[in-house]
Amino acid sequence: MKIAKLIILQLFWYVSIKYGGQYFVPLIGLGLYFVDFFIFKKAERLSTRYFLFSLALILLGMGMDKAFEALGLLTWGNRFYPNELVSVWVIFPCYFYQFFKKFSSPVWLSFLMGFIFGPLAYYSGGNINSGIELELDPISLSTVAIFWGVFFCLSLFGYNKFFTTSN
Repeated sequence: MKIAKLIILQLFWYVSIKYGGQYFVPLIGLGLYFVDFFIFKKAERLSTRYFLFSLALILLGMGMDKAFEALGLLTWGNRFYPNELVSVWVIFPCYFYQFFKKFSSPVWLSFLMGFIFGPLAYYSGGNINSGIELELDPISLSTVAIFWGVFFCLSLFGYNKFFTTSN
């Protein structure tokens, strides 16, 4: 079931980046979030805490994207915020419960995962959707990588502090 979930989430990531300019795609992401919540029975164990954590994670992620835009590291034209990235951030919390929480220790591993895979996701997303562009010079990539390393570490730390339920 975990493999199927990972495949579905990755397929939705691709669809979000490729076709996310359509307004219905973020709604599909929201639907996937709730399906994930109820299928994996998080409602029984996590309820409000999980929703609050998810909302914080989504807003912080979108805020990080806006910071990247303000710094000129990530661009998406004249839109305030692209639907493509809204869709991706809405499903991002779905990864935490079964996948990412396993990388909370040691800290350097969680930092390394964010450092490598954060910029890689933006890079591949920019190749799929020409409306999203990541600056590829070494300083820009390093900045994005450091932000993502810190974001990933702090989000895992927050997740572990916020939830005492283990699965």
